[in-house]
Amino acid sequence: GGGSGGGAAALNGAVPRTLCKRLLKALEDEYGLRFLAASELEFSVARRGARGAWEPACDGPEIFTTLQQTKLASYTYAIEEAMAQVGVDVRTMNCEYGAGQLEITFAPKLGVAAADAASTYRLGVKELAQQRGWLATFMSKTFSLDGPGNGGHFNFSLWRARTEEDAVPPAAESDSIAALTAGLVSAMHDGAAPDGLSPTAKSFLAGVLLHAPAIEAIASPTPSCYMRHGRWAPTHANHGPDDRLAAVRTKAYPHSTRGGATYFELRMASASANPYLLIAAIVAAGIDGLRRSLPAPPARQSGAEGAAA
Repeated sequence: GGGSGGGAAALNGAVPRTLCKRLLKALEDEYGLRFLAASELEFSVARRGARGAWEPACDGPEIFTTLQQTKLASYTYAIEEAMAQVGVDVRTMNCEYGAGQLEITFAPKLGVAAADAASTYRLGVKELAQQRGWLATFMSKTFSLDGPGNGGHFNFSLWRARTEEDAVPPAAESDSIAALTAGLVSAMHDGAAPDGLSPTAKSFLAGVLLHAPAIEAIASPTPSCYMRHGRWAPTHANHGPDDRLAAVRTKAYPHSTRGGATYFELRMASASANPYLLIAAIVAAGIDGLRRSLPAPPARQSGAEGAAA
C-alpha cells in the first residue's frame, strides 16, 4: 500500500532479533548485567537409501565413537570450516546416542551475538547437507519416537563491570572467553556461599523457574518437542548442582576463585527453539526475578521428581 510505513515500524518491535536486543538492553540498563551464552543444538542427518527412502546417515547408538563420526567426516569438517568463515567458533563435534544424530558445540558470545551464532549454525548445517543431497533436521523426533530427541541445551551466565574492589580473576576457561569478558567479572559467583551462587544469580534463577511454563512454550515450539519428555528432557521446574535431570543445571564453585566458570544450563529447550525468542524469554523471566528479589527454591534432591514423565 501507499502508507507512511508506520505499520512496518510498529511491527519491527515484534521481530525476534529486535525483541531479544530490547530485553538484553533492559538487563544491562537496569542491572548493569551482560549476558554470555551458547547453544548446544543436536540434529539428525538422513540420506537416501537403496530404495529411495530417507535413512539415518549413521547407525546408533554409538555416542562419541570416532568410527561413526568418520562416516560423516567430510560433512562435519565442512561445517567447521564454514562456521569459521562466519565467526562461529566450533568447539566439539561428536555422534550422539540416536541414529544419524550429531552434536556440534561452539564458543559462547555476548548478547544477541549468541543467538546470531545459533541461527547461523542451524542454517549452515541444513545448507551443507542439502548440497550433498542429504537432509539435516533439528526436529525433536525423527527416525524413532522411542529414541532420543534432538535437544537444544542452552548455557548462559551473567557478567558485570569490574571494579577496584574485585580481586584479579584467575585465567579464563579459554582465550575466546577471556577476550569477551575483558573488564568484566562474574555476577553469578559467590565463593563464600554454600552453593557458590550470588544473590543476583539466585533471583535470576528464581525468575526463570517461576516462568518456566511460559518459557517452555518458546523453548519447545512444536508438538514433536514434547515427545522428548521422559528421555533426558525435564518435566518439572527445578534446578540442581550439575544435575542433568533438572530443568536448570547449575554449575557453581563454592569456596573457589573459579567465578568465571559459573553458569546455568537450561536443559528444557529443544533444538527447534528460535534462539532470539529463547534468550528474550529467559532474560524477561530473570529480570522479573531480580526486580522482585525472588529467592531461589531449594535444589532438586537426587532421585526426586525430575526428568521422568
